[in-house]
Amino acid sequence: MIRRLLRDEKGAALIIVLAFIALAVPLVTGALGLASTLSIDSRIKTRAMKSTYATIGGLEHLVYRLVYEDGYAETLPLGQATNYVITINGIDVTITVTKTNEPPPPDAVPPGLSNRSFSISKSVYPTAVSPDTQTTYIYTVLLSNMTENEKTITQVKDDFPEGLSYVPGSTSGLTTSDPAIVSGDLRWNVTSEEGTLPPFSTRGLQFQMQGLLTQGVYCNDIWVNPGGDKTRSGKTAKITVGSPASTLCPGTAIKLSKTVSPQMVPSDTLITFTYTITLTSNGTDSSEVSKVIDILPADFSYVSGSTQGLTTVDPSILLVNNGTQEKLTWSANPIGTIPPGETRGLTFQTTATPLNASYYNEVTVTMSGLNYDLYSWPTAKVEVVGVFQMGASDGETSTDSDVWLTNDGAFRQEWGVSTH
Repeated sequence: MIRRLLRDEKGAALIIVLAFIALAVPLVTGALGLASTLSIDSRIKTRAMKSTYATIGGLEHLVYRLVYEDGYAETLPLGQATNYVITINGIDVTITVTKTNEPPPPDAVPPGLSNRSFSISKSVYPTAVSPDTQTTYIYTVLLSNMTENEKTITQVKDDFPEGLSYVPGSTSGLTTSDPAIVSGDLRWNVTSEEGTLPPFSTRGLQFQMQGLLTQGVYCNDIWVNPGGDKTRSGKTAKITVGSPASTLCPGTAIKLSKTVSPQMVPSDTLITFTYTITLTSNGTDSSEVSKVIDILPADFSYVSGSTQGLTTVDPSILLVNNGTQEKLTWSANPIGTIPPGETRGLTFQTTATPLNASYYNEVTVTMSGLNYDLYSWPTAKVEVVGVFQMGASDGETSTDSDVWLTNDGAFRQEWGVSTH
């Protein structure tokens, strides 16, 4: 009886095993098939990924050649596709490049108006102190020759804040001589050997002042001869003492700047440019704008009715430099007012079909409260770029992009990836 039961259990076990085999074999076979499918899919995806990376790497190699290989971009034929092959991780990639616009020549900032030579900026340290605290202030001045000719500074003048005195022997840089004090100004007389600046070069001048200042804001400016008031830095090098009610410089202090959009464009293409002149008051006095003069780059034309901001009146237009440049003049009494601590702008548009060059612009602003004109120097740069259509293919994947080549490097405009 017991043996029969054992036989029955063995038989049941055998049936269970046979049933398990019957069910498990298809499951295992299916799993093996799925694993094989996943393995194939993984290999396909890996190959596709390697292919994509190889083509992108090919374009990176081309960009490197355009930027860093001397003469490569210049020798490519205009409008004609050029090919070469590179191997990346065992994959042969064919690179194609077509130059559609010439790259720009080396950039050079043009000189400003012929009757201006020197640009000056000034800073101070420390900029914030406690009231009635004996402090030594270090002033740093940067003097730049903005012309393409050698220029010589003969005198430097500084209108220092009342309450400070010069620290003897502290002058260094352009000269090491101590200044004289004339009518409340520091005046350094500079020898021709000391004051000569090569074209587009900058020299420094540093000196110290010391004293106790009461609560308030203290600003000063600096200027040089030749040039006089036209070289003034404006009220800057601000020192804030304590916690005054206003942090603005006493009197009239206006900062001028100018920008353009777009800044980079392809050559031989009609473009509309928007220029923005910005006037920011850092002083406690309101100031009225009575005149704005803007000299456009060669062959740029003002767009009638485009003036906005301080005024909406079109400027008068005079052709200068043998008729190649438009001189725009906005003049009224006043054009607009800049309240203390606020910013006002004047925008307008121009059209041009730039050729292979960089284009700068300069503006002069006449304001009440100042005995000199604000001047931007050549700024608002428009840079014409070289345009290259790039492509890379290994037979499975193609990657393409456009790149703009400037004097500062390469800028990609878009990417495209496709599989065959």
